[in-house]
Amino acid sequence: ATVVSSPDDQALLMRLRNGEQHQAEANDPTRYNISTFAETDLPIALTPQITHPGRSDTPILAMTNAQLMARARQPGGKPYRIELHKRFSYPAACIVLMLVGIPLGLSARRGGKSTGFVLTILLVFVYYFFSSVGVALARQDKVPAFLGVWSANIIFTIAALLLLRQMVRGRLELPVFLTNLRLRKLGATAATGAGVVPPAPAYAQTRTRRWMFNNGRFPLLLDDYVLREFLTSFFLVEVTFVMLALLFSFFELLGDIVRNRAPLIIVGEYLLNLSPMMIYTITPLSVLIAVLITMGLLNRNSELTAIKATGVSLYRVITPILLIAATIGALLFAFDELYLPYANRRQEALRSIIKGKPAQTFLRPDR
Repeated sequence: ATVVSSPDDQALLMRLRNGEQHQAEANDPTRYNISTFAETDLPIALTPQITHPGRSDTPILAMTNAQLMARARQPGGKPYRIELHKRFSYPAACIVLMLVGIPLGLSARRGGKSTGFVLTILLVFVYYFFSSVGVALARQDKVPAFLGVWSANIIFTIAALLLLRQMVRGRLELPVFLTNLRLRKLGATAATGAGVVPPAPAYAQTRTRRWMFNNGRFPLLLDDYVLREFLTSFFLVEVTFVMLALLFSFFELLGDIVRNRAPLIIVGEYLLNLSPMMIYTITPLSVLIAVLITMGLLNRNSELTAIKATGVSLYRVITPILLIAATIGALLFAFDELYLPYANRRQEALRSIIKGKPAQTFLRPDR
């Protein structure tokens, strides 16, 4: 047999020569037909697919945002709507996790050196749990695609705003926070029953609300200091985690490298093209850890107390971190749209060489 293209290039033809065709009938098993031929063509239909190697659901993940929007409007476009929302929700996780990390970092007690690490693991686990459950519910049509994909961000944003509000009013301690809520509720109930409007709390009477930008000046020397501490921690954590991930990937492939005698230049190029995917995956986690470290150090060294003594509010302190986290999220979105698909295709092709797999195409998988 030989394989040739059909005249319209829409299928392949398996051209068979000097053969026999055996055919049984399912409705009548007693009948069995045998026919011989000198030459016949067996068509093989092609299914064009665009792949995005290195990730699951490759045909969808390889599409651009414009293609996803077009397919999402068509019947059966639910998977495309889910993926489109994920393209926006994952970069937004940089801001969401940053907002949660600020009050938790400020509430870290002195001497609790492992608190940041434990909180990071716990928060990441909870975030991805809500995210995975929301996506699964959206795929089963139990909730809309927007609510399912954005559920983790919505829950964490609400929790972050509540924690920040409590942090501005005083030190964030969960038992005291719950006790104050209970006392306020009891006081409001008693006053309402007596027909008296409950008085406002003392801190509400004496506290002066400060806006995000004091005197309209930005940035200040304080912003440079906070940003320097945050960016130093962020890049240190990011580089460390990426290097560890690449190291684990190298040792995972070490047996295939030795067995198939893969050149070191191929291995190095594979790790270089694997790095963008690692950076994309690890960045929100690095933002969270950097915020916990920065806020924890400011609080532990009593620098936050000194800043508040000058009349600067907590909202003003976190403004530069909020802006840089939003910038990182926007860059992460553009990175996924413009460069990551190409790097993934390249690293998958190099991984195939290292694994000793048969030659195949990754740049034009529809041909």
